[in-house]
Amino acid sequence: MKIAKSGIVMVLSTVISFIVFGGVLVSESVAEFLYPYAAGAKEVSLNNLNPYLDKDGTADGAFGDKTQTVDEEGTVSESEKEREFIETEKIPEGSLPITSYTITPGDYLDGVDGVYIINEDNVSFSLEKLLEDPFAVKFEKNKEPEVLIVHTHATESYNEYYSNYYYKDNDYRDTDNEKNVVHIGSIVAKKLEEAGISVIHSEAQHDNPNYNKSYTNSNETIRKYLDQYSSIKLVLDIHRDTLISDNGTKYRPITKINGKDVAQIMLLMGAGNDTYPNEVWEKNLSLAANIQKNAQQLYPDLMRPILLRDSRYNQHLLAGSMLVEIGTCANTLEEAERAAEYFCEVLLKTLD
Repeated sequence: MKIAKSGIVMVLSTVISFIVFGGVLVSESVAEFLYPYAAGAKEVSLNNLNPYLDKDGTADGAFGDKTQTVDEEGTVSESEKEREFIETEKIPEGSLPITSYTITPGDYLDGVDGVYIINEDNVSFSLEKLLEDPFAVKFEKNKEPEVLIVHTHATESYNEYYSNYYYKDNDYRDTDNEKNVVHIGSIVAKKLEEAGISVIHSEAQHDNPNYNKSYTNSNETIRKYLDQYSSIKLVLDIHRDTLISDNGTKYRPITKINGKDVAQIMLLMGAGNDTYPNEVWEKNLSLAANIQKNAQQLYPDLMRPILLRDSRYNQHLLAGSMLVEIGTCANTLEEAERAAEYFCEVLLKTLD
């Protein structure tokens, strides 16, 4: 893992010793591993930087180089009231660091047309076939609802202070729908509606007050709308992620687009398992792969590699379902807003 800053390259191999559950990097995005019926399950690992390691176990290539230009006094100028994350800034006592990276595929991953999939489920599929014969979602734009946006973890929120540190008592949860991922979903809904696509955006907080029933609750919401509107062709479950290492460092996945900081996005896809099957997982994965392909052409580094797991995240309910992780809790709301807009552009290109 190489970070370039002011001409100095620092190798941070120790960051690969991650924590909490079996020495992996923990994400809070998925609470119930075999949803929708695994009540009471604990938070589990969603993202693990180990898949980004090279074959020899090193971190080279795990992240793109991060560079930062400062003036002679070592400061970064403000732009549109947004301050750059200054890694030389003193971390206040009692706080923990936030570090910025551009996440790119590890050398061990085999990609096609810029598409990389971390196959944690070890299911068999042909990425070439998924891209050559894509699952098609075609919008009719006839005023009937064609997209459903939900938020299984609606209260997930972002870093408000443009700082390079955080305090452990900050859980990055907010019931204010102007500050959490519901706001990000509103941006996606608006962009799609501007393109003539009718959208239902559920603002229900499925994780409030009982986090452990989040996926059960969102399952009921999705079923309700699918039963009511046979015209729905696409279900987007929009989240934000968390990446944290064993020393408490939180990671801010970031890229630059048109000179602005933009949160990176990850598509989490579920192939199901023997107990909770998902018969449409290949169609969903094909859609995700083609979104990733178009994103690579339009905005390289906007998307992190797709993560495929042996859960289903309610994606069995409709062919045309995705879980979209827009940034992490270390990203700012503004960075997530920009990411949502670019994601919509990629999505519309894919479904055109």
